[in-house]
Amino acid sequence: MKALIKLIIFFGLAIGLVLIFKDNNDVVMLVTGNERRTVSLLTAVVFLLVAFLTLYLLFRILSWILSRPKAVADWSEERHHKKDIILLERGWVDLLEGRHYDAEKNFLKLTHHTKSTDRQILANIGAARAVHAIGDYARRDDLLKDARLLSKNNPKLDAAVVAVQADLLIEQGQAHNALMYLEYADSVDGRQLHIKHQLLRAYEQTDQETKLLDTARFLFRKKSISKEEYMDLLDEFGPKFISRSKYDGAVNFYNSLSKEEKQLENIALAISRRFDQLEEYSKSSQALETSLNAKLSHSALAYYARAHESVANERLHKAQKWLNADANNPDLLLAIGQLCLANSLWGQAEKYLNQSLKIKDNEKIHALLGVLYDKQGEHSKALSHWRKASLSNIDLSAQDNFLFIEPADISNDPSTPPDVKNLEKPDDHFLENNVKSYQEKPLN
Repeated sequence: MKALIKLIIFFGLAIGLVLIFKDNNDVVMLVTGNERRTVSLLTAVVFLLVAFLTLYLLFRILSWILSRPKAVADWSEERHHKKDIILLERGWVDLLEGRHYDAEKNFLKLTHHTKSTDRQILANIGAARAVHAIGDYARRDDLLKDARLLSKNNPKLDAAVVAVQADLLIEQGQAHNALMYLEYADSVDGRQLHIKHQLLRAYEQTDQETKLLDTARFLFRKKSISKEEYMDLLDEFGPKFISRSKYDGAVNFYNSLSKEEKQLENIALAISRRFDQLEEYSKSSQALETSLNAKLSHSALAYYARAHESVANERLHKAQKWLNADANNPDLLLAIGQLCLANSLWGQAEKYLNQSLKIKDNEKIHALLGVLYDKQGEHSKALSHWRKASLSNIDLSAQDNFLFIEPADISNDPSTPPDVKNLEKPDDHFLENNVKSYQEKPLN
């Protein structure tokens, strides 16, 4: 199109020159050796224009002829490229639609057909995913190995292949093997959030709490996981790390948490147990109170009530302050009653335990009331509450379903220790053995 436009412009200029020189009487003299030729200026200009046009057309034709081999090669390459794209599209469509055998077939065709290294790698990855879905893991590993050989000179592409391999290993349940590949991919480009998510899954499967929590915190800061997901992971794996790590490591981890994170019930319980192991009861109280100030949870209150005598009085005063804000909390009333027992405040203990019992029947309350009345010498009341504590979890409404076993006959039970034979009441085995021994003796 550009050549045509140029040609039109050229003809326009030629016609313009002809019109300009039409009435011109000037001549042009051409000297060739001993000869002289004279032509008009208009004829000379027209001749030059025709000569230029002729040469231009000749060069264009020659250029077109010389460019034919390259044009044919480009056409063939374009055709080859289109075939690659078709095979690649078919393979991924088949893979997404669940036709794994067809997907593998198209991807393998592409690996043999294409001349592009990148498309060969993509084809190997796609075929590996297809055979992974089929369950041919050995074939999958071979395809991924070929892909890594092709991508060895391109670190980013190699990291992508490794990430796919790790993803498939995690799906297979081999998180330990996947970690090596994922950590390599993360070292190549630590900003890939997909790799971080895969690392999170692998650390979760292998119970590597430290790395899991660091990765979860990174993803939360990048807003790649929600706050609820992060807090759930911290609530699940934070206590495991506190319980399994050394004391200094557990304390440093706890101190690194924010106030909101320290308020998680399981975190508070785990660090409190570590403090109690080293008899740091005041620190244990502080950790539990941080959580209980946010929420009076059942488990934290139950552990808070199991106070050492050195902090029992302080915990009692703190719990009574919480009672001002939540006077009808049965768990809190139970905890205060238990703390009163620890401080030998029998009257207050009875008051709070009975208040809790009115709100919610609980076998633990009956057991504590039994202990309280037993210490006060009211054995009948103590026995009554202990019975209720033992029967509180038994459904007595379905009487027909109970099987009553008749009492055993103990009239012939031996009164002597088991290593001493009682000849006054010998058992059947003893008599039987004696009879056999007499029968076996020969008569004299």
